[in-house]
Amino acid sequence: MESKYYVYVYLDPRKKGEFTYGDYKFEYEPFYVGKGCYKRCLEHLNPNRMKCDNNTYKIRKINKIINIGLKPIILKISENIFEVDAFELEKKLILVIGRNDLKNGPLTNLTNGGDGVSGHIRSLEYRNKISQNNKNREVSNITREKISQSLIGKPGRNTGNKHSEETKKQISETKKGTLSWNATPVLQLSKDSELIKEWVSATAAAKELGLSQGNIWSVINGNRNKCGGYKWKLK
Repeated sequence: MESKYYVYVYLDPRKKGEFTYGDYKFEYEPFYVGKGCYKRCLEHLNPNRMKCDNNTYKIRKINKIINIGLKPIILKISENIFEVDAFELEKKLILVIGRNDLKNGPLTNLTNGGDGVSGHIRSLEYRNKISQNNKNREVSNITREKISQSLIGKPGRNTGNKHSEETKKQISETKKGTLSWNATPVLQLSKDSELIKEWVSATAAAKELGLSQGNIWSVINGNRNKCGGYKWKLK
């Protein structure tokens, strides 16, 4: 078992105040509790995932927040814990905060938590929805031609941006380990926002510096000020 899991809460930035539930206090009203690992907490904001999400109440609330130019506040309650502990904390939070559908709280959760398995195989119905959504995203011949012309003379499949020599070295070294195909470069900054180092990913930085990858992402997402005494942001 790995202690790579976390429990998170979605807060509504439109509703500021003092929201106290047992031992937990929030500056904004909570509306969803979840658990997961890696980038699970961001999946609720993915347009393709949202189309296949059966929790329409949660999706409507997220869309209303986004439509006025804001984003839900994602607060990680506990990080680097075992999955069984994440399940228990998720259930505890849902119970103490309360579900809207049961008329005992503001949460949009439709279950009491602890009923999922990380890395589980999606249902056939869910996979079919994803497949159909991708098929519906047709690209016209004109668009294909524009894309083709725009790529002429450009190195690789990106926009022509080049990694620094330091980043290339990190990529080379990390590929020997477990570099994800979609690793996102991050910048390590001093308390005065001066660049200290560019890392190929938060994972690489956390491993080299002995820090929590989750805490680095918390700084990037604006949920905490520093990690390891440094500021962090995406390149």
